[in-house]
Amino acid sequence: MKIRQSFSYALHILRSGFVRFAPFNVLMAICASCLVWGNHVPLFKIETRRIPVTLAAGACWGALFALAARLAVERRACRRAPAVALPAVAGAAMALLGAWLWHRMCETGAEQSLWGMLYFGGAVSIASLALAQMFGKRNAWTVSERIFLSAVFAGLVSMAAFLGLCLCISAYAALIARVSDTVFVDAVVLIWCTVAPMLTAAMLPKDNEPSGHSKAVAVLFWFLVPFGMALLAILYAYMARIVFAWSMPSGTMNWYASCAVGGYLFFWLSLRGSRVRMFAFLARWGWIALLPVVATQIAGIAIRYNAYGLTAPRMAGMATLAIGIYALSLAAFDRTARSAFVVLSVAGLVLTVSPFNILDVPIMQQSARLRSALERAGCFADGGFSVPEKLDVTENDAKIIDGAWRYLTERNRLFLGCPATDAGEDAVRFRQGVWNGNKFARDIAEAAGKQLSGQRRPNLPEMLGIDLAKCAEKRRDHPDSRTTCQFFLGDESGAVDISGYAKLETVAPVFSHEDGRYFIALSQRDPTNRIDVTAHVNKLLGNSGAMADMADISGDGYRSCTLRAEDAVWEIAPDMAFAVTSLIIYRPEERRSGHFLYGYILRK
Repeated sequence: MKIRQSFSYALHILRSGFVRFAPFNVLMAICASCLVWGNHVPLFKIETRRIPVTLAAGACWGALFALAARLAVERRACRRAPAVALPAVAGAAMALLGAWLWHRMCETGAEQSLWGMLYFGGAVSIASLALAQMFGKRNAWTVSERIFLSAVFAGLVSMAAFLGLCLCISAYAALIARVSDTVFVDAVVLIWCTVAPMLTAAMLPKDNEPSGHSKAVAVLFWFLVPFGMALLAILYAYMARIVFAWSMPSGTMNWYASCAVGGYLFFWLSLRGSRVRMFAFLARWGWIALLPVVATQIAGIAIRYNAYGLTAPRMAGMATLAIGIYALSLAAFDRTARSAFVVLSVAGLVLTVSPFNILDVPIMQQSARLRSALERAGCFADGGFSVPEKLDVTENDAKIIDGAWRYLTERNRLFLGCPATDAGEDAVRFRQGVWNGNKFARDIAEAAGKQLSGQRRPNLPEMLGIDLAKCAEKRRDHPDSRTTCQFFLGDESGAVDISGYAKLETVAPVFSHEDGRYFIALSQRDPTNRIDVTAHVNKLLGNSGAMADMADISGDGYRSCTLRAEDAVWEIAPDMAFAVTSLIIYRPEERRSGHFLYGYILRK
């Protein structure tokens, strides 16, 4: 009897929830339908494919706003007519606005434009406001638990529906008629963009609904809490290593520490009102254990900021840490988390579309660092940029100039083979901001281009004679490691002289690194027949400035370099040479598989 009553109660909740969030459900269905439509448009029809994607993006934006509007009117106990009409009207209007923002973002051809920041920043702000509306007086300590259970239930049901649908599609394809692989992608979109969000929204609690604690939450957290404590123990061991060595390694501790803070906040939101004493104790006082972790985060960020300045990821990390500290203060004073989501909503707009966004502020700060270093080097005379005959650049200023210039100019898109006379906006790609153009870096590029006497690839650090191999700091935790580098031949000015060789054969040899030495095997069938090319690789690394670790400056874990013509031909036998067209070198401690050396065998 209890099972029947529980089943009927669950169906009642789902049925009323579907009606309650009808505008949200309709817009999510439109979003999924548009994505399925776009999935069947050929990839080469870019303009046609953009239409369904734009409509889907708009529907997603409108669905978030319809959800937030419904929760807002419920919180204020509005009459039935406004509670139904306002979310529908607001969702439809915001869907049109979101589609227009996405269209403008695609039209400008820059994903970091004002329109893109408005779209994504607005989405974060709207979602945060929706969460803030659910914290009422009666369910302040249980609403997070209900949301968590709703998401888990929706995920399990969606996964079961997805597997069942895939099974039916596979059976039809095997027994009746073949179907395109695109149908499976359609199944992913339909399930996870309709069933999952609809079920999650349908089970969201109302403001006037007091709710108890579920035993299912306790069972789940008996499995989750040990993982959080294990991560905290690892972080403490890492901090002990820092204290013992009295140095701050250049690692990724900040992200793991942020995960630890986020994990505790998740436990705090879900377990503060738990009946399990251990869970309630951890939720109430666990913030104390995170104080050393946060202090180490602040110290690490300060060190990296002083050494390399502000970057967009670093500023985002600072903002995340600040919001995390605010949430920890709420946990320390035993306050509800509603204001934390309000702060997150405001930050979503401030960091995207205000003058203090995460793109403009780093550009301005790096421009200021570059200008100060150039002024100390005497590169400004009569208010303009010029290179003095006797240039004295200190090692610290060399690091600043190289790092700031690399950040202000987009990686891998520097000076695209344009003549020096055309140096300027057409010859260099700059980081794009939201409100402010990168005028200082543009002026420097233009002035540098005019002084290079016809050189085709102006580069400020090279122009000032900065030794890139010395200006970059090596990783302290891997003193013998080299950066992950990708080398490729440049334009026609980097053509390799192969005169004297009669035959040319394309080959992708096996490239390996063992005990500090590099080897290539010309045949994949016989990888033991190797040739030592350590001298050639070391020469290439030294000439490119890649001998030092540039991972922090490049930001994406690898550095792309142009292969010099004099380093591209390796004499590997008396009558044979290897001409490199592209080469990828990973750090020696990284284990990678595949072929990373490409080129030609030259025979006399």
